[in-house]
Amino acid sequence: MEKELNTNQIQGEPKETEIQNYNLDLNDYLKDTKVSLFTKFLWWCCGADKKILIKATNYDRVKYAGIGAIVLVTGILAAVSGGFAFSTIFATKEMAVDKINTGEDGMFSILESIDISSIAVVIFAIFWGLMIFNIDRFIISSTGKGDGTDKITRGELGRAFPRLLIAIILGITISKPLELKIFESEINAELEQKQRDYQAELDEKTTAKFDKLKKELDEKRMPLREKRNDLNKTLEERRLEILNLEEELQYEIQGRVKGRKGSGRGGYGPAAKKIEQTLAKRTSELENLKLNYAVLQKELGDEIKGIKLQITELDGEQKTERINNKKLAKGLDGLLQRIKIGDEVAGIIGYFLMALLLSIETGPLFFKMMMNKGPYDYMEENLKNKIKAFNGIVIEYDFYPDGKNGKKIKKINFLEVKAEEDIAKTRVAGQTEINNSIIESYKTSEIKNIKNNPEDYIS
Repeated sequence: MEKELNTNQIQGEPKETEIQNYNLDLNDYLKDTKVSLFTKFLWWCCGADKKILIKATNYDRVKYAGIGAIVLVTGILAAVSGGFAFSTIFATKEMAVDKINTGEDGMFSILESIDISSIAVVIFAIFWGLMIFNIDRFIISSTGKGDGTDKITRGELGRAFPRLLIAIILGITISKPLELKIFESEINAELEQKQRDYQAELDEKTTAKFDKLKKELDEKRMPLREKRNDLNKTLEERRLEILNLEEELQYEIQGRVKGRKGSGRGGYGPAAKKIEQTLAKRTSELENLKLNYAVLQKELGDEIKGIKLQITELDGEQKTERINNKKLAKGLDGLLQRIKIGDEVAGIIGYFLMALLLSIETGPLFFKMMMNKGPYDYMEENLKNKIKAFNGIVIEYDFYPDGKNGKKIKKINFLEVKAEEDIAKTRVAGQTEINNSIIESYKTSEIKNIKNNPEDYIS
């Protein structure tokens, strides 16, 4: 520690002060770095390299931990949102008023009754959350640092547009089920009214349909009843006619006058005999008529009974159809219908909620485009280049005059490949030289043989 004497002019006495060394020792700075497992997990969530971040500044460590936290929270929100959505899909369809009264709806019903559908909801929710988390992690880790400044340029937006589009779609997908859960009471109230209106409309159609069928059967039964009544009326008229004849015969035998009928003389005379013959004839006719009408009455009764049975069956079908109408009304308790009602109920608040989820989903992308390059970014870039160089990959840039600014062309050299190519070229060149030497020697030998022994070559 350096020390020096400083004379205090005011107090008039010497005073010894210490001048501290504020120079930052890099080894001491990195030696005291302690990172929790959760922080490392957040780094992993955003796809950052923990080995490089350990040697970077605290600014870089906090920055990437924050981005990782956003990715993690988005995955958790996606799991919760997926749980709400899948619970609506798998849940038993009920009238909305039942859910308002009991409160058994959404993921919270799983806590009260564990069944196969509840387990399926949990599994799908976890799977959905992990899928969204993995997609977000890939999008964030694959997004570069832009131009390294805090300005978002058109070029950066153009390059990030596909990732932004995917993030927006994911944000909308996540926000909708959450919106449905937040406005659940209002949606249930509106849904109940729609279900009742729909059920009333179906019941009205059902009543009209079955009333028409019953009316047709009544119209078919009415002439049968009239015909049976006519038969009964005819029989009754004949029975009354016989009763009158019997009464008239009694008056005639007793010698009393009934109205203008009878001779007025008592005893069984010609008049009584005539009345008795008429009575016997009418009685015989009535018996024959009863026998004939009995078959017709039975047929008519069977037809009327059959029609009555059909009407009874229609009453049962109508009752069953009204029960089915209620089931159809309950079927409106679906995800699509709730989304439609949610848009009507939430209004502008729903759009604000969606904007909030979209900002959470797309925030890391804009943050990365707005961040200045830090030590971590340069260290990561340096490490990548070192790995490339270690594996024989060298990138060179050639500049060519082109217009006002010129043109820079990147050329990638694969040194190991180039070395193999050189070896292959040398090997082929040597083989070619050997082949040429063999051919030349063979040519010289053959020419010499031709000169010495031409007859061997002339046929």
